[in-house]
Amino acid sequence: MVKLSNRILIDLFVLFLIIVFATSFFFIIKIFVIDGTSMEPTLHANERAMVDKRAYVSTNPNRGDVIGFYDPNEPDKGYIKRVVAVGGDEVELVDRAIKINGEEISENSFDDNEQKIVIQEGYFYVLGDNRNHSYDSRKFGAVPLSNIIGRVNYVVWPISSFRAVK
Repeated sequence: MVKLSNRILIDLFVLFLIIVFATSFFFIIKIFVIDGTSMEPTLHANERAMVDKRAYVSTNPNRGDVIGFYDPNEPDKGYIKRVVAVGGDEVELVDRAIKINGEEISENSFDDNEQKIVIQEGYFYVLGDNRNHSYDSRKFGAVPLSNIIGRVNYVVWPISSFRAVK
């Protein structure tokens, strides 16, 4: 029987860890590059945000979650936005305010495109935090659960900006 040296065993173990980490990285998280100002002040242009792909395996997004998703009309394009309404909610954009189920959640000024819709079950209405400069559900409609990649948990780059996303 061949006896392996400690050095070979350590190298094999390190290789195993690298493979496990790389595989986990591919299946568990996705890194988004923030392109633009639509999520300011929460996220800034050129930051890298980590999306947890496991976040919604057994549960759905909640109001207030920041999510990564694919555009319902252009599935090759990914975005990060905040969930403001879930299935069954009534969304009303009127008088430059956003109302969810009759309660005003934001008086941020944004375009005068008035809407009143009820969100279907399994769909989520998302808006950028910087309402005036955001391509979001006001343009492409509610996002189906099947298009949601996961929840944004951290900004990971640049290192000096590392933080949890709320």
